[in-house]
Amino acid sequence: MRYLCFFLLLFQWQQTKSQTIWSGSIIAAPDMKGVAGIQITVRTKTADSILTYSRTETSGAYRVQFTSAADTLGIFISGIGMENKVIYLANHSQKVNITLSPNAIQLKELKVKPPRISRIKDTLNYLVDEFTDQNDRTIGDVLKKMPGIEVKENGSILYNNKPINKFYIEQKDLLQGRYGIATNNITAADVATVQVMENHQPVKALTNSEFTNEAAINIKLKDAAKGVVVANAQLGIGIKPFLWDNELFGMFFKSGRQMINTYKGNNTGQDPGAEFRHLYTGNQNQQDLKLSIQEPGDPPVNQNRYLFNRAHAISVNNLWAFENDKQLNLNLNYLKDVQQRNSLANNGYYLTQEQLLEISEKLSSTRRINQFEGALKYNINSKKYYLNQELSFLGNWGTSKGIAVQRDSVNQDLSQPNYVLENRFDLVKQYGTGLFKLSSVTRLERSTQELIVSPVSFPLLSAHSGSGIWNQDLTDQQWSTKNKMSFGWNQNKFKHNYTAGIELKERLIYSDLQENNRSFVSGDSLKNQLKWNAAEVYFNPDFIFLTGKFRFNFSVPVKIASLQIREKYNHLDQVKNRLFINPSIYLNYEVNPMMNLNLNLYRKSTLGEADQIIPGIIMQNYRMLMRSSSQLQEIELKGISAGWNYNNPVKSLFINISNTANWKMSNLIYSYAFNGGFQVLTAYMLPNQSFANRLSTRISKGIDAIKGTFTMEAGYSADKGEQISQEEFYKSIYETITFKPAFSTRFRPWISVAGSLLLSSSSNKVYGIPDIFKPVRMQLQSSRLNFFPSKKLTIYVSHERYYVQNIYTGSKTVHFANTGMQYRFKSIDFNMDYTNLFNTKDYVTANYDAIGYRIVGYLLRPAQLMLKVKFNLRGKTRNNE
Repeated sequence: MRYLCFFLLLFQWQQTKSQTIWSGSIIAAPDMKGVAGIQITVRTKTADSILTYSRTETSGAYRVQFTSAADTLGIFISGIGMENKVIYLANHSQKVNITLSPNAIQLKELKVKPPRISRIKDTLNYLVDEFTDQNDRTIGDVLKKMPGIEVKENGSILYNNKPINKFYIEQKDLLQGRYGIATNNITAADVATVQVMENHQPVKALTNSEFTNEAAINIKLKDAAKGVVVANAQLGIGIKPFLWDNELFGMFFKSGRQMINTYKGNNTGQDPGAEFRHLYTGNQNQQDLKLSIQEPGDPPVNQNRYLFNRAHAISVNNLWAFENDKQLNLNLNYLKDVQQRNSLANNGYYLTQEQLLEISEKLSSTRRINQFEGALKYNINSKKYYLNQELSFLGNWGTSKGIAVQRDSVNQDLSQPNYVLENRFDLVKQYGTGLFKLSSVTRLERSTQELIVSPVSFPLLSAHSGSGIWNQDLTDQQWSTKNKMSFGWNQNKFKHNYTAGIELKERLIYSDLQENNRSFVSGDSLKNQLKWNAAEVYFNPDFIFLTGKFRFNFSVPVKIASLQIREKYNHLDQVKNRLFINPSIYLNYEVNPMMNLNLNLYRKSTLGEADQIIPGIIMQNYRMLMRSSSQLQEIELKGISAGWNYNNPVKSLFINISNTANWKMSNLIYSYAFNGGFQVLTAYMLPNQSFANRLSTRISKGIDAIKGTFTMEAGYSADKGEQISQEEFYKSIYETITFKPAFSTRFRPWISVAGSLLLSSSSNKVYGIPDIFKPVRMQLQSSRLNFFPSKKLTIYVSHERYYVQNIYTGSKTVHFANTGMQYRFKSIDFNMDYTNLFNTKDYVTANYDAIGYRIVGYLLRPAQLMLKVKFNLRGKTRNNE
């Protein structure tokens, strides 16, 4: 109820004055034809405040919408080759046609400076040169400074606190979700405009049928970067130890052809494979059941501080566009990397309020990554017809080796080859007011994993043998197909769609835990041979009602799920049939073109997966044995989310507030039990519930006078849950509060400044056990100064301060500093970077889980000096058709 009240309060918070709409046409004398591109600005009578801004369309038509309490306002008209004109109008909606006369003589003295951000209908235009400093190299550097756009640490881009659904270059999706390849390689100097297309529907045939509240990004290149091969080559060497950092990049763009090819190799802690991540929502390949070695995790510092690597990455991306909206994509990526990490970890687990189990271990690991992925996609995307045929392949054949030292050394050796083949087909066809859709996805996946640890003794398995070499084999192969067909009708304000689908999945899991190459079969088996057959049939009626500024969406999918589960060694044979009804409601209210409110309510019931019902023991790592329940997990999820968005491009002000709450009910609960230094994870049939809440706020403001951008982010999260530890039942809540202001500015031509501050506090409370966990507080301050003595020379200094306070490690402060310079001589860039000036060698962090804590000290990279030279090449301009 409190979330509904929160939404209603936001709904009532509107401006007291109704919206005023002025519309009409701008025509030129003497031929009286419409004029495109005329700038229209609505201001107060004193002209000291801009209320809104627009430009005329191709036909000369214009439309401006604003809110003001003034009785009279001015409409200011200006355009190249035309006279400037100011007309004062009464503040009420009206249609006004305006005639302009040519004024070629005044053009010589007219100097028009367009705004940094402008809006035309649902599209925001950011002028890249207005946000670019001399030190900015790629378009990704500039995106981080644009108000309203958020770039996450993993490279994903958000707008209105939602991930973008498409990343285009010249209105085409060349990279198919791996847009980090573009943001980290296309230079800012080659980009004219960044466009944000709000409420973007990627399928043109669905534009008036299916609503989306997600945005897309479109990169518009400068004319000098079109129809020409743009390339660069970098060579870099450094010391402590011997370092290298080399790159090759080439791109070509014209109307019917797009290409980006890259090579990156280094041993400086930069991960080129990060550019290959699929960043579109719901487009990640994730393997469900994994073995692992005990290895250092990722500390909360920049990756190039702690990652010791030797990486090579190649990416080939090509797009061919043909007539009638036809398009062919070919994307190939290969990554080869060796990553080494070292840490010292101290783990504490509260068995009871008085009994604390502490495990200290020194960890070192070497991970060898070999990954290849490729996709071939044919696409037709027209207003009446959509067809998509895509074949993709993913192959991983990596290995990991590690050493864990407690009293003795334990060797760990893991191989994890994994292969995925997937075919996707989509079809959309319009028939008058009707719509037909067909979709089919077929997927094959096979994973063969082997984990060998030695020497180690599992007390739980002492009946089998003592200390020795333990070998865990695990094979997981899956086949699945998802097919659906839908019909829909568009009846002005009312739209309705009916979807029927069937999903089939077969999964085979084989596992065998052996000691000294001996296999055991007993009542408490160390083997599994599970066969999982699942079938789901569903029908989903979906209704959309539109009226003025209000949008209402209601869907009520009905699903019948059938499962057959058989396991050989533990004599498991089950058949499950379930009926699920999962309704959802979505409401969106557009207060005005700059403000909207949204509310989403949903309920979803699902069955668990095969890896949650494996009865035999599996060694997940050398310290954890997993034994699942022989009963299938059933989950019921209820949720509510609400949001308020305010976007004012004229004032460069963007505000987003959102809150999401989820209640989860499950019939399975997990028990964590310790036997010596070893942990056993077991699932039991016991109803339980959990709650998760996420509240976030983001304010972004551009300040044109100093070419600056200010952002403020604040968040609160709470996770309540239940679990069993050492046969005791516990309820816990984990809470985190964060606050992060940041700014960037260039208030003088010769200097730019950027800085941020992150404050966070996390706490863990176990009900019935007071005062065990104390809050962990962290601060991160970062700053950077860029000096520009000349247009060819850039000098920078940066500093980072990390502060952690907790009861286990006390107060710890760590400083990092970098400096460097770049000099451009014609088309050659010379770079020098000196990182970790203070030669900080380690970093200590602390965090909680439900019943314990973890303190980890990480080995960091030493101070290092890099020298780089980059050759920027540009071919001769070709005909840009």
